[in-house]
Amino acid sequence: MRLTILQYITPSRIGGAETYFLRLVDSLRAAGHRVLVVTKRDTPLRRELDGRDVELYPWVTHGKLDPLTLWKLCRLIRREKVDVINTHLTTASFLGSLAGRLMGVPVVARVPATEHKTFFQLAHYLIAVSEGVKQHLVAQGVRAEKIHVLYNGIDLDRYAHPLPSAEAKARLGLPANARTVGIVASLTERKGHRFLLHALKRIEPQVGEVHALFAGEGDQEDALRRLAASLGLSERVHFLGFRQDVVEVVSACDAFVLPSLKEGLSNAVMEAMALRRPVIVTNIAGMPELVRDGETGLLVPPADVGALADALRRVLSDAAFAERLARNGRRFLEQHFDQQARLAEVEQFFQQVVKAWRREYTVRVKEEG
Repeated sequence: MRLTILQYITPSRIGGAETYFLRLVDSLRAAGHRVLVVTKRDTPLRRELDGRDVELYPWVTHGKLDPLTLWKLCRLIRREKVDVINTHLTTASFLGSLAGRLMGVPVVARVPATEHKTFFQLAHYLIAVSEGVKQHLVAQGVRAEKIHVLYNGIDLDRYAHPLPSAEAKARLGLPANARTVGIVASLTERKGHRFLLHALKRIEPQVGEVHALFAGEGDQEDALRRLAASLGLSERVHFLGFRQDVVEVVSACDAFVLPSLKEGLSNAVMEAMALRRPVIVTNIAGMPELVRDGETGLLVPPADVGALADALRRVLSDAAFAERLARNGRRFLEQHFDQQARLAEVEQFFQQVVKAWRREYTVRVKEEG
């Protein structure tokens, strides 16, 4: 059945959650659904939505306790006869859940990482991006039957052909023979860039000079630049800013690293695996479901500079081992994380939610009548 789906997100920048949001919106439209999008005005995501076949409502939102936004949401839901509300990130999930409960419309909140339950618990249903995220919510007292694990996927065709390494490095102004590691992530505390900087300094005596590519933007950029300078790495740490050309950036990497303290199921790691790059990630909730240690990548404890340095030495010093990780990673994605199949699961879940909601409403009406 054709649904009217309200997609609600309140981002400040474009990261993994926002990239997924755009793919989901496109998929729902392609499946024939009517999609309304509420988002912040004057953000990079709002500009990405221009020209897409959606009904766009860019509003100014003043935090999580914004009565005007709540009133506007309720009015929109009633006027447009919304069938289901899908929220993303904390502010949208809190306000969207309140609006859905006030208007009697089911709310599905997507939980992208090991978040606290506070701003998600009012939703009728939760989508966890990994089993690790689900268990994190259950440990906080959220009922397991309320949480549904629906993995992200990746467009494997888009990442089928990495650029030749030398060409990708040249485009970024690097020597063709430079050894490089990269991270594509917002420059925020939880992504753990600082641990990578310390690990690079630690491996220098054995491995030699290694360049680091930091693709992303965020409030930690100045602090990370100062740290790189204090470690004597300024000339080899390249702050690339927000980049849409992920293929070019990752193709220039000999290894991809994500030393996060908190994740759900990283799109950036999937992109690196799809581009056949060996990955090194922290062993936190969600990541072992994507990276199998020693088989599709390497897992290291969070905030452990020594373990991260050891993993970097191993990957950068053993080309055959790095190639095996990269090959296995791509194959694992092909078997389990095809984007089209994963997005279809979300669309089918919305169908099930609306059908169940209508059945329950019919039963209530009969009982009350």
